[in-house]
Amino acid sequence: MAYSEIHLIFFSIGAALLGMTLWSMNTLRLALASRDWPFVEGVLIMVDPGERYDKDGNDISRPRLRYRYTVGRKTYEGSRLWYRSGPFSDNPTPDLASGVCVGDTVDVYYDPNQPSRAVLQPDYLTDDFVSVAVSAIVFVAYLAWRLSA
Repeated sequence: MAYSEIHLIFFSIGAALLGMTLWSMNTLRLALASRDWPFVEGVLIMVDPGERYDKDGNDISRPRLRYRYTVGRKTYEGSRLWYRSGPFSDNPTPDLASGVCVGDTVDVYYDPNQPSRAVLQPDYLTDDFVSVAVSAIVFVAYLAWRLSA
C-alpha cells in the first residue's frame, strides 16, 4: 500500500471518530435541554412493542410509538421516545409500549424553538455522559497517536 493510501485510511478513521464524538455531544445536549421543555397532551397513533429477545432470552425490545401533538395551531407527528447516545445506553424502559394502545394520550415534551422536535421521555442517563467521554477520549488518543507518528 502506498503512503497516501495509508494516510487516507487513517484520516478516514479520525474523521469517523470525530463524527461519533460530535454526534454524542449533540445528543447529550438535546437530552439535557429536554429537561426544561414544555409539554402538551398528545395522542398515540401507532404502537409497536418491538418485542425481541437475544439468544439467552434477555429482553432487548425496542418499542416504537408514533404520536400526534399540537403546539399553537400547528399539528406535528413524532416518533422519538428519548435522546440517548450510542451503544453505551441500554434501553431504560423496554416496557414503554406495554399497556398502551392507539388513541391513548401521552405527555409530549417539545422544543419551544423547534416544536417539531419532541420526546416522550425527557432528560438523560448517566450512560449518555459515558458515551460522550469514551468517544472524546478515543478521538483524542487517536489524534495524539497520529501527531506523534
